[in-house]
Amino acid sequence: NTTGLQTSNAGMYTISVIGINNGNYALIAINGTLTVTKAPLTITGPNITRTYGTAINVSLLTPSISGTIFFGDGITINTSTNFNTNADVGTYPVNVEPVGAKVVNYNITTIAGVQTIEKANQNIINFGPFDDITINGINTPSPTLTATASSGLTVV
Repeated sequence: NTTGLQTSNAGMYTISVIGINNGNYALIAINGTLTVTKAPLTITGPNITRTYGTAINVSLLTPSISGTIFFGDGITINTSTNFNTNADVGTYPVNVEPVGAKVVNYNITTIAGVQTIEKANQNIINFGPFDDITINGINTPSPTLTATASSGLTVV
């Protein structure tokens, strides 16, 4: 007899020996131990790519799971990263965190994914060439315009 069941939390449970009365033998009952070990679980954050200035497609934030989350354990996995549409170009972690009362029953390894924000395309329109300009009857050669981009991209 034991209180350790299939739905019991990880831990140790006593196995009691009962009903061993026999008039022909001198029986000694020795209790045993049932050990319920933690189930292995690895949760990996997704790798996603987006362009600067665009929102994250939240349907891409699904983590991958290696191992089994047992039915009824009520474990959910929170995913977090930089959701700012104007976050600088670069890479950011996509962290995963399992939550729920039954997480204590798992030996959990979490691996962050990577969000990569790429440079946005930039369009600069050249309005030239310009015709010569006449101001107060004086013919002035067409102006030369130059442009620079604060993004660091080349202007052509």
